[in-house]
Amino acid sequence: MDTSHIISTTDPINGFDITSLKDRPYVVEGDDTNDLTIYFENKASRQTYLDMTVEQP
Repeated sequence: MDTSHIISTTDPINGFDITSLKDRPYVVEGDDTNDLTIYFENKASRQTYLDMTVEQP
């Protein structure tokens, strides 16, 4: 089984580069075979991301 795990250390809400990942809030998108871990600068930024609606084609 081919798996892919990507880690994003740029906060998608404010564009800040997260250099220290310890104790930073994050979200894992995807499933066991293909997932993306997104790190955030703070909890407020993570919550803003979670509150965004996603448009489906």
